[in-house]
Amino acid sequence: MMTEPFYAFANLVLDSSLPLPELQRCAGAASNCRIELAPAPAAADAGWPCESPREIRKQDGGHGYTMDFGGVARFEVSAGGDRVCCRPAPGVDEAALRHLLLDHVLPRVLCLRGLLVLHASTLRAPDGRAVAFLGASGAGKSTLAASLVAAGWRLLADDALVIEGSEGRPTAVPTYPGLRLWPDSAAWLASGSEPADQNGNPGRVPKPSRDVARRAELAGSTRDPAAAKLRFDAASLGGGHVFSTTPASLARVYVVADEIMSGPPTVDRVAAGEALRRAFEEELRLADADRPSLQASLDRIATSGVLPLFRRLSYPRDFEVLPALHAAIERDLGT
Repeated sequence: MMTEPFYAFANLVLDSSLPLPELQRCAGAASNCRIELAPAPAAADAGWPCESPREIRKQDGGHGYTMDFGGVARFEVSAGGDRVCCRPAPGVDEAALRHLLLDHVLPRVLCLRGLLVLHASTLRAPDGRAVAFLGASGAGKSTLAASLVAAGWRLLADDALVIEGSEGRPTAVPTYPGLRLWPDSAAWLASGSEPADQNGNPGRVPKPSRDVARRAELAGSTRDPAAAKLRFDAASLGGGHVFSTTPASLARVYVVADEIMSGPPTVDRVAAGEALRRAFEEELRLADADRPSLQASLDRIATSGVLPLFRRLSYPRDFEVLPALHAAIERDLGT
């Protein structure tokens, strides 16, 4: 059965036979991508089940791409990125399937359709500009993003910085209002905030009420099938409107440093060559790893206007440093 109205994911308008409750509905727009459900791959199909957590292959005849996620699901993406066929293994629930579609497949569909898409958490700062955080898995991107949402920033995307723009003026496009957090981060954010002291100095980072984890669970938080993360609706992390539905001018891309440092947080410029390398490594691609495709990727990054916006963010991996980290980011945005 076709879904009306359609769903919005960045600049995709999805006509989906799989219900996607995480996404905003959009009426009056023509669909440009069809999501279909189909039976699981046959046991005799080549590459099924996949032995690695994720494997991307070009389909025979150049008709598109196949993404296999272990023995959980297969996604078949058309060459033009206008159709995605989801083939879950028997017993896989829809929450797990939606996670794979929203966080792994659709960002790569956008890249296939010509957009620059980086693996990064993206927010709208209080001044209206967009800020993104990228780094290795477990570096703390989502925890930092969630703490900023709790402090009044608005979420654009948890795991995908989708960039549009021309003439070197990059714009971040929103995807959906979801965040995935490690259990210890979720528990800390749910622990409540400490008030300012008698001199007006801030206490711990403002956080949602103490029952946020339980409320998010009741509202449909789910476990990430690929990791021990919990998924939260962004609204559970703060009051009011916490998801930005409109694009925002991109002001910064912060690279969370791999090395763990001591002392106060620091913000440093990133050289253009290193910024290009990090952007290339973090681009969410479906295309072949051949010379024309890789050159197109490099050209897309180099002409996007994003490279001068890169900064390195270094800080101790300690929840208590988050207020100082917020202050360092705000100072940098003011320069």
